[in-house]
Amino acid sequence: MARSETLRITLLCEDRMQEQFFASICEEHGWRVVDRHVAPRGRRSAEQWVRKQIYTHVLQHRRWRRENRALLVGIDGDKVGVSSRWEELNTELRNRGQVPIASGEAIAVLVPTWSIETWILFLHHGQVVPETKKSKELVPAKILADKDRGTLTTPAMRQVRLAWARGDVHPELPSLTEGRAECARLALTRLET
Repeated sequence: MARSETLRITLLCEDRMQEQFFASICEEHGWRVVDRHVAPRGRRSAEQWVRKQIYTHVLQHRRWRRENRALLVGIDGDKVGVSSRWEELNTELRNRGQVPIASGEAIAVLVPTWSIETWILFLHHGQVVPETKKSKELVPAKILADKDRGTLTTPAMRQVRLAWARGDVHPELPSLTEGRAECARLALTRLET
């Protein structure tokens, strides 16, 4: 693979806010989102939907391993956190006959804890909400483009993306630090193949 090729990303995420956030971060890294899979609204737990979808998407991704493709999975940490979500996803894979996600694979799992809104509140205007508290209700209405769909205005998303590009992190938001590391690992993984 030539280094100049654009990495093509498949997104698997819980909701439209995650989709918007992760697509913007992909763009910041110079990656192109080619497929988007978002949990259907109001059917059941979005976290559970992602967990059930992981097998199909990892299997498909492993078939494409020689292509310039990557899978980016977004799943809220809720009250269980990053390591527990990773273990749940890997258990789902093992239960269905697949090996867990390896560090050398072009598969990134980002686990905003409690939810993506925790990261957005910090990246947008420096508000730190402990990862043990729900934060969806704390997002100011003025930065929401569509409250029902859960998307940010273009200026708000631009602000979040700039903070991501600067490398903004906070010691009380370890899931954000781990998410940034996951994106960096994904970039390095693709350069090595």
